[in-house]
Amino acid sequence: MRIRSQIMTDKIIGVPREKVGKIIGQLAESEMRELDAALSFLLGLVD
Repeated sequence: MRIRSQIMTDKIIGVPREKVGKIIGQLAESEMRELDAALSFLLGLVD
């Protein structure tokens, strides 16, 4: 991403597909793994 951003994994909401806008950035593979781990923990999928 061009500017520093945050993902609030504790504020998960569903969004209708038609409400999703254009892509504004992307995560590196390592960042995606960190996000996956945080979401898995938050959702109780791992201990």
